[in-house]
Amino acid sequence: MQSSNVKGTQMQTYEPADFLSKLAANGLPRLSTPSDLSIVGLVKSDTASPLTVQFSYSPACERWLSIPIEIVESIDHIKTIACKDHEHPLVRVKITRPDQDRKDLTFLYDLVTETQTTLALMHKAASAKRRLTSTQASRLTDFCFIWDDPAGVMVCCFHGDDLECTGIV
Repeated sequence: MQSSNVKGTQMQTYEPADFLSKLAANGLPRLSTPSDLSIVGLVKSDTASPLTVQFSYSPACERWLSIPIEIVESIDHIKTIACKDHEHPLVRVKITRPDQDRKDLTFLYDLVTETQTTLALMHKAASAKRRLTSTQASRLTDFCFIWDDPAGVMVCCFHGDDLECTGIV
């Protein structure tokens, strides 16, 4: 086994048989730590339950979700935003990573974290391509992802600033 550093991550190189053995035994090390799960939106008090906070992604303060305080690691108050005839705090809520023995919650936490990372990469790629010349942009590989849409499962790819989705199921 060899180690090398690629773009800030520690990459492991294995002989094929050793790799397959570790893969089958779920023995490959996690080379990067999972990102923190944070959500940004508006909050308000929950008059029905003092142990929850109401959260909304909508800047029009619609569609509120209840967040139990017990799953919140921290809350950053970014600023206060006007909403109709009142105001709400705009916050970043960092969600506490579930205990490893809660495989169901750990899976959902990791899934949402990966989705956030994918969305951030899509935004970064789209922003970078807008600032590049067409020749530079054409050298970048297209960014693709699988999307489960009510119309069916799709593969969606960014081509420059355009998003093209093709149904696969």
